[in-house]
Amino acid sequence: MAGVCRITVEISRRSYNIIRQRASSTEHKTSRILARYLGTYFTCLAEGEQTLFKQFNAPEARRLAEILCLAHESDCVPWDEFSTFSAARVASVILVHAPAEIVLSERVARLSAFEILALMEYAQLDGDAFERQTARFRG
Repeated sequence: MAGVCRITVEISRRSYNIIRQRASSTEHKTSRILARYLGTYFTCLAEGEQTLFKQFNAPEARRLAEILCLAHESDCVPWDEFSTFSAARVASVILVHAPAEIVLSERVARLSAFEILALMEYAQLDGDAFERQTARFRG
């Protein structure tokens, strides 16, 4: 039985955007494999974003991002680990850090894995990128 290896790579937001736009490369086998995995990741992320943008409005999305950033900082949970949490676990984290947000927490508990991934990507944004993404949420 093969073991599992976890590889974490940190890249700049600019590089991330370039890789996201170019989902394929033909130079080396390694780059093709990496591009295939990244392409799959970006497909999952795009699907999650589309449905996430329909489920929350801009003020709710802002509040979610605030709570998730607070949880990330206070609990010292890395974003990549946070992205693997189940919807129920993310909902309980929200309730721990914002007990008054019961309705928001219940809606988060119904999200799919793709939507959780998109939510974590959104929560990590700052500045202009955050504002552009927030504008994409429903009315």
